[in-house]
Amino acid sequence: MLDLHCHILPGVDDGAVDLPDALELARDALATGVRAVFATSHLWEKLFDTSPEHNYAEWKHLVRELKRADIPLEVFPGAENYLASDVSAAEFAKKAVPLGENGKHVLFDFSLRQMPPHVGDAVDALARRGLTAVIAHPERNADLQRDPRPVADWIARGALIQINAPSLVGIHGEAPAAAAADLLERGAGHLLASDAHHRRRRPFCLDRGREIAARIVGAEEAKLMCEDRPWAIARGEDVDVPRDVNLESRARGARFLRKLFDS
Repeated sequence: MLDLHCHILPGVDDGAVDLPDALELARDALATGVRAVFATSHLWEKLFDTSPEHNYAEWKHLVRELKRADIPLEVFPGAENYLASDVSAAEFAKKAVPLGENGKHVLFDFSLRQMPPHVGDAVDALARRGLTAVIAHPERNADLQRDPRPVADWIARGALIQINAPSLVGIHGEAPAAAAADLLERGAGHLLASDAHHRRRRPFCLDRGREIAARIVGAEEAKLMCEDRPWAIARGEDVDVPRDVNLESRARGARFLRKLFDS
């Protein structure tokens, strides 16, 4: 598997604390069946004192240290770009860092509480640069948990949707678990990633998330989410998914949780 979203770079954001921590995270990733990851540290100037140049240098350092430690985890450069409510879509797209060197996909997130009104505009602005938006963990956003219909619009505009494995596993709580299951069941989740930060509180759990996803969408679609589509992104290829998704409101919650956790 290729884990599209994790915070393995040491000392950069709220992920790995230092190099030993990063190396242990890498070993954990391999133990869960992950062969490669994108190092997607936060790019959010108001919260983390970092830059694309700094993150890129730290990525190169980590790659050298993994080789020195004989840890066979392949790590690609990337970023989790933050779409702030006070930054225009055009300015965001201009500065966004893609997944991979010269990649064609941009991973981004936004507030877990209020959904910015210009997410769709950001998807369009990236497309004008020849880039495809990959929207991280919308199931964790409180507005989208109540009304997921904007996600259908983003997909129609060309975005890919990345669901967090910890949401399915239950690490983020019941509401994200129900919202993640709902998006998957209705064809509105295209990629699954761990968003790993820490060995215990937010670990690599793509294997467990994939098992749960397979119960909802089937084993073949779960494979596409964890293997085929992430590797296509790593190769700089386009990812084709159905664009006509129905997310009209309906009762959600308890029955999705039963589907998730029933053996």
